[in-house]
Amino acid sequence: MDIARDVSTTLRRIHQRVTDARNAERPGELSIIAPADISPLMHQFLAFINDPATHERVAANQDDSRLGNTVIKNKSRRPLTPQQVAKVLRMSEEGTHFQREIAEEVGACVDTVRRIRQRARVDPQYLQQLRDADQAKQRLVYQAVELIETKKAGGVPIWNATQLQDELFATHGVKPSISLLCSLLKNEAGMSYKKVRRLSVQTNTNRCLVLRSLYAARMIYYLIEDYRVINVDESWLSTADCRHYKWGARGKANTLSMPLLTSKVNIVGAMDTLGNSYLSMTQANVDTEVFLSFMIKLVA
Repeated sequence: MDIARDVSTTLRRIHQRVTDARNAERPGELSIIAPADISPLMHQFLAFINDPATHERVAANQDDSRLGNTVIKNKSRRPLTPQQVAKVLRMSEEGTHFQREIAEEVGACVDTVRRIRQRARVDPQYLQQLRDADQAKQRLVYQAVELIETKKAGGVPIWNATQLQDELFATHGVKPSISLLCSLLKNEAGMSYKKVRRLSVQTNTNRCLVLRSLYAARMIYYLIEDYRVINVDESWLSTADCRHYKWGARGKANTLSMPLLTSKVNIVGAMDTLGNSYLSMTQANVDTEVFLSFMIKLVA
C-alpha cells in the first residue's frame, strides 16, 4: 500500500509541474517529464497490482462484505412486514446489536435498517401506519380471493384481471392492482391464463336420443291422421363473445361448451305443418306473461 501511495503522490506532483509549465507558456520545462523519472515506481506499482497475493486480499475483503457494512439482500425484494419492522425497532432500542446484525436477523440490508430507524425517529406513528396498511391489504386480498372462489364454484369464466378489478370496485369500493390479482389467481386459486378450447354442445346423450325418437313416432302418427301441428319455441339472437383466453385451473383443460352471449333480442316463433310461420321479437325477457301474450295472439 506504501508503493501505491508513493506512485499517487509522484503522479500528482508531476501533474502540477506540467500544469505550471503550461500556464507559464514555457514548453521547454515540459522536458522534466522523462519516462525514466517514473518508470521504477510504475514498474513496482504494476508488480503490486499483478501479484496473486493482492488479488487474494481483494477477494477476501469482498467476501467479508466490505468490513461488515453490507449483507446479502433479500432476493425476493419484498418489503419488510410490520412484524419485521417492529423487530428492527425493538432491537435498535435495546442498543446491544449492530445494524449489520439487525439486518441479518430480518433478512434485509443495512441501508433498509437505517432508513427504517430514521423514518421512525421522524414519524412516531410510522409502525402503526404500516400495520393499518397491512390490515387493509389483508382485507383486500380476502375480498379478491372470495370473489375468485365464488366464480370458480359457479363455473363463471374469469376472462382477465380487469374484470375482477371492476367487480371489486363496484361491490366493495376497492381497486387492487392488476399484478396483485394475477398473483392471487396463480398462487391462491391455482389458475393460469391460457387459450380457450371450444367444445360442441352435448346434444346426443342417451336421454336426448330417446326423447327425439318418441317425438318422431308421435309426429308421424299425427301427420298420417292429417292433424295440423303447430310448433312453438323461444330463442334469441345475440353477438357471440369470441375472446380466446381466460383464467382457468392450472393443469386442467380450459374449455367452454358454447360462446357467451351479450345483449340479445328474444324471439318467440311458431311454425305449423302447412308451412305457415308466426314470429314475435322483443328485448324484454320472455317470462310467463310474454309467452301467454304470444299464445293469445297466435290463437286469434
